[in-house]
Amino acid sequence: MPEKAFREQWGVHQPNGTWTGMIGMLGSGTADLAIANFFITSLKGRMDIMHYSSPFDQNVNCIMLRVPPPEPRWQAVLWPFTQYTWFALAVGLLLSGPLLYCMGRCSAQSLGHSSYLESMMSSYLHAISMHLLEPVAREPNTDSSRVVVAFLWLYTMVLGMSYCSNLTAFLTVTRQPRAIDTFKDYLESDLSIVGFGHFFGDLMMGSVNDYIKELSKRYITVPSDPESWVTDGRAGHISSYQSLQFTVTKINSEYRTPVVRVMKECAWPFSLAVALQSFSPLKPRIDEVVNKIVQSGMLSYWFDETARTATQRRRKPQRGTTDGAEASNTGKAVALNIDHMQGAFYLLALKPSVSSSSEASPPRRGCRDLLSGHRRCPKGRRAGQRVSTGRPAATATEEDPGHYWRSSELHDYPMVQRALSGRRFSAILKHFHAFNSLAIPWDNQDRLIHIRTVVEYLLQRF
Repeated sequence: MPEKAFREQWGVHQPNGTWTGMIGMLGSGTADLAIANFFITSLKGRMDIMHYSSPFDQNVNCIMLRVPPPEPRWQAVLWPFTQYTWFALAVGLLLSGPLLYCMGRCSAQSLGHSSYLESMMSSYLHAISMHLLEPVAREPNTDSSRVVVAFLWLYTMVLGMSYCSNLTAFLTVTRQPRAIDTFKDYLESDLSIVGFGHFFGDLMMGSVNDYIKELSKRYITVPSDPESWVTDGRAGHISSYQSLQFTVTKINSEYRTPVVRVMKECAWPFSLAVALQSFSPLKPRIDEVVNKIVQSGMLSYWFDETARTATQRRRKPQRGTTDGAEASNTGKAVALNIDHMQGAFYLLALKPSVSSSSEASPPRRGCRDLLSGHRRCPKGRRAGQRVSTGRPAATATEEDPGHYWRSSELHDYPMVQRALSGRRFSAILKHFHAFNSLAIPWDNQDRLIHIRTVVEYLLQRF
């Protein structure tokens, strides 16, 4: 007559040498055979009180874990680069400011007037603007400064385009946290391990793997419902692979996305068999039936049918999703590391040497192509001659407000300097407009067209 063992346990070895559960029932003669996932092993003297039939399957023991929730999407701004790439980018930004500051000071001393990069704050703002791919209206004064800014522009352009393109890729997928796939990863986490009986705890304690032996200290025996420990994220459930596969299929069928999974690394390969009494006369007949079942493929068919029947139930709505929307599939994207971005950092390291070589060459003035360096003056213009376009030389005025604010002995006007700073005068001059610049005709010859309306008004008024 079929009979269930107490709490459906395989058996626990007692201090007095007896066994409980199915093993104890076989040893005492209460049962003739036991059908379960019995591993063929002699652990703690099992072979002394019971025997096994021919194996009907081979299996390994694994751990079932909860699938961690995806990382928040607002963190996607940090995903395109690895932490080492971000660190190298921060170092490059910190070094760009002082380099621009030194170039600005050298330019001011060599040309005899102030430069907009003469302060550390302005230099850092200039470097940050270039890293953010913002246009910079001011042009450096010397050749060495232009070379530094050109290399910095190439460096930031590569960084910006790489970041934007990789950010688009990361924003289109759901990123999962680092998964626990090995026993070493499991040991680094704070999860416990639950299982039925002390069998798996004894196996872990006697393992030659140091990680598994250390994990045996976290093993907890539970009488029932180990799945609740897994779904709550408190522990992992250790059992045979096929048993865990059935449980995973059953639990995940209730949700729209996977909730639990089986860890990749498994251990303890065993053969499964039917447990019998010692020297049972039923063993030849049981072996014949087991071999016929294995050859007919009924085991895999029963497993698939049982899993299909268990999963035919109404899906539960998962937290964070609606009934009419399916969760997005998890994709994979690769963060850009130092090897991917080495071209940009090569440009950053190359710019000082090229800048120093350009500084050694004598400065040339007049008509010059900024890319080729050849002198190319328009027709009817001599080198050093300025062409009147009706627009004021805004760049020169902003960099040098005028003689009143120079520090030389020849041009020193303390009264003007105390009344108005040179920067404030440049700001007023930059933002003061008395004429629409877009309305200037292309053949304009009036140099005072920007203030012509003000001059005419003053002549009529006074």
